[in-house]
Amino acid sequence: MNSIRDKKKVHIRFVLLSSIALIGLMTVSITIGTARISVFEVFNIILSKVPFLKQLASSNTPEGMHEIILLKIRIPRVLASALIGAGLSVAGMV
Repeated sequence: MNSIRDKKKVHIRFVLLSSIALIGLMTVSITIGTARISVFEVFNIILSKVPFLKQLASSNTPEGMHEIILLKIRIPRVLASALIGAGLSVAGMV
């Protein structure tokens, strides 16, 4: 009975650490590119676009070009990559 609980704990830790690593790597990949955009600016742009989190964004507005690059190119690319990877991993489990 203990070994089953231990396996569940290990599984939960693995899923939690993998999720944290995925979010961290997604954040890093959003910031890397020809246009140098800092992590702070990425979070500021994202917070300024979420209706109930606008007040958390800093008062200095980010550059328009960085906002376009993030919202139209980098974030969709990273989210699509994560969804495709998740789909491939589920297909491999069957």
